[in-house]
Amino acid sequence: MEWTGGCLCGAVRYRASQAPDYARYCHCGMCRKVSGAPFTGYAEFPEGVFEWVEGEPSQYRSSEGVIRRFCSMCGSSLT
Repeated sequence: MEWTGGCLCGAVRYRASQAPDYARYCHCGMCRKVSGAPFTGYAEFPEGVFEWVEGEPSQYRSSEGVIRRFCSMCGSSLT
Protein backbone atom coordinates (compact mmCIF):
# COMPACT_ATOMS: atom_id res chain seq x y z
CA MET A 1 0.00 0.00 0.00
CA GLU A 2 1.32 3.43 -0.91
CA TRP A 3 0.62 6.50 1.23
CA THR A 4 0.75 9.94 -0.38
CA GLY A 5 0.03 13.45 0.76
CA GLY A 6 1.27 16.98 0.93
CA CYS A 7 0.53 20.55 1.81
CA LEU A 8 -2.58 22.63 1.16
CA CYS A 9 -1.22 24.41 -1.93
CA GLY A 10 0.46 21.32 -3.45
CA ALA A 11 3.99 22.77 -3.54
CA VAL A 12 5.32 19.97 -1.30
CA ARG A 13 4.30 16.33 -1.79
CA TYR A 14 5.43 13.10 -0.14
CA ARG A 15 5.10 9.35 -0.64
CA ALA A 16 5.64 6.35 1.62
CA SER A 17 5.88 2.92 0.03
CA GLN A 18 4.35 1.06 2.97
CA ALA A 19 2.04 1.59 5.90
CA PRO A 20 3.32 3.44 8.98
CA ASP A 21 4.72 1.56 11.95
CA TYR A 22 2.16 3.42 14.04
CA ALA A 23 -0.09 6.48 14.11
CA ARG A 24 -0.85 8.47 17.25
CA TYR A 25 -2.29 11.66 18.65
CA CYS A 26 -0.27 14.08 20.75
CA HIS A 27 -1.60 16.79 23.03
CA CYS A 28 1.68 18.18 24.41
CA GLY A 29 2.03 21.96 24.55
CA MET A 30 4.34 22.16 21.53
CA CYS A 31 2.06 20.07 19.29
CA ARG A 32 -0.92 22.20 20.36
CA LYS A 33 1.00 25.35 19.41
CA VAL A 34 2.04 23.95 16.01
CA SER A 35 -1.47 22.84 15.10
CA GLY A 36 -3.55 25.50 16.84
CA ALA A 37 -5.77 22.64 18.02
CA PRO A 38 -6.26 20.64 21.23
CA PHE A 39 -4.20 17.76 19.73
CA THR A 40 -2.48 16.71 16.52
CA GLY A 41 -2.14 13.38 14.72
CA TYR A 42 0.99 11.90 13.27
CA ALA A 43 2.34 8.69 11.76
CA GLU A 44 5.83 7.24 11.86
CA PHE A 45 7.07 5.30 8.85
CA PRO A 46 9.92 2.77 8.76
CA GLU A 47 13.26 4.21 7.71
CA GLY A 48 13.81 4.26 3.96
CA VAL A 49 10.15 4.13 2.84
CA PHE A 50 9.33 7.88 3.07
CA GLU A 51 10.41 10.41 0.44
CA TRP A 52 9.66 13.96 -0.64
CA VAL A 53 8.52 13.74 -4.27
CA GLU A 54 7.80 17.39 -5.01
CA GLY A 55 9.29 20.50 -3.44
CA GLU A 56 11.27 20.71 -0.22
CA PRO A 57 9.71 21.66 3.08
CA SER A 58 11.16 24.44 5.20
CA GLN A 59 12.22 23.47 8.69
CA TYR A 60 12.30 24.87 12.19
CA ARG A 61 13.95 23.35 15.28
CA SER A 62 11.15 23.80 17.81
CA SER A 63 12.78 22.03 20.75
CA GLU A 64 15.64 19.68 21.63
CA GLY A 65 15.73 16.85 19.09
CA VAL A 66 12.62 18.02 17.19
CA ILE A 67 12.62 19.49 13.68
CA ARG A 68 9.24 20.66 12.36
CA ARG A 69 8.87 20.71 8.57
CA PHE A 70 6.28 22.86 6.80
CA CYS A 71 5.44 24.40 3.45
CA SER A 72 6.90 27.90 3.15
CA MET A 73 4.19 28.87 0.62
CA CYS A 74 0.97 27.93 2.47
CA GLY A 75 2.26 27.18 6.00
CA SER A 76 0.93 23.60 6.19
CA SER A 77 2.63 21.54 8.87
CA LEU A 78 4.14 18.37 7.36
CA THR A 79 6.32 16.70 10.02
